[in-house]
Amino acid sequence: MVLTNNVISCISNQITLPAAAIDPKNMVIVQLGDSEFSFDQTMVDDPPAKHFSEDIEGLFEQWNNSSLLIVNGHRIPIKYWPEFYQAKKGFKSGAWKAIRVEWGNWKVILFIVFN
Repeated sequence: MVLTNNVISCISNQITLPAAAIDPKNMVIVQLGDSEFSFDQTMVDDPPAKHFSEDIEGLFEQWNNSSLLIVNGHRIPIKYWPEFYQAKKGFKSGAWKAIRVEWGNWKVILFIVFN
């Protein structure tokens, strides 16, 4: 059996590695709410292909507590996806371009509903 990079990435993202176990040249630290989160930037999967146009309730659920994106064993809520995909972060080049408009629309929907 041959494992592809996607399969290896998926398996390794389910396992939590301590910061000391991450190669320093690949380690990124981001602020997620009140916590700092360390991960290996080479192990971030492409953005999940999920659309909420017919599942607004699902958007509300996934915004703060999502299992669509798992990085270093941690579930990453949709509200934090820019920390992993924006070009200014220096990795996953082009990924944010693919989802930024939709992510922005999701944020506006949540702002309107909750304000």
